[in-house]
Amino acid sequence: PAGGWASVGCGLYILGWLTCWFLGPCGPICWFATWARHYQRPKEERDLYPREARIAKLSCCTGITALAGHIVFVIVMLVWWGSGDLACTAMYAKPQCMRLLKPGIPVGVQFPVYCARKCGPARCYEKYIAGGPDGYSDDSLICGAALQSGAVEPGRGGVVMVTIIDGQPSYPSTKKNGLKSRTARGSMTSFIVQPVFQGISQNATNGTWNNSSGSENTIVRNMTTATSTSTTAPPAT
Repeated sequence: PAGGWASVGCGLYILGWLTCWFLGPCGPICWFATWARHYQRPKEERDLYPREARIAKLSCCTGITALAGHIVFVIVMLVWWGSGDLACTAMYAKPQCMRLLKPGIPVGVQFPVYCARKCGPARCYEKYIAGGPDGYSDDSLICGAALQSGAVEPGRGGVVMVTIIDGQPSYPSTKKNGLKSRTARGSMTSFIVQPVFQGISQNATNGTWNNSSGSENTIVRNMTTATSTSTTAPPAT
């Protein structure tokens, strides 16, 4: 029946559309090939196949539409990726988001660090942390570790408690909370981060501690600066 063939034709057309998208740029080429196959015939011969002419025109329109759709998709993806790169570039310029440990901090030392809500997106830290929530290498960025471990939530920020622990023989790549860390060789010390829910304000979280002489020692440094304000490490306990 004519209605049955019409349904089959409609189904094949939809299938062709889906196949077109999965084939990427090759999809529109298939539609244009159908159109070209018809118009390569001599005009006298084309006039004998009016139905084929309609199919060829439909294929041409479909190919143009599919090609435009692919172009729009590529543009959207490029804009999305570019906006992410701009966000990362802006974050890298914030010293508060690029904090590293200073070398020589003994195991067992704890100190609070504030990670601002603008320290993100999390994926911007992928090249800058190694290990996982059970232990990050001592050259990992603290706020990146805080985001991956869940000590702070993206877009909210907060205070985390950094604890220096024994180093590990190696630091495997770990993916958690949308952030994949890199692998790294072992180090003498590592650290973990935990959330701080109360009792510490942002003004008290500048990465400092007071030693026995009463003088203040900075124990974090900014990755974006070549020098730091203090190089004195806490005394061994």
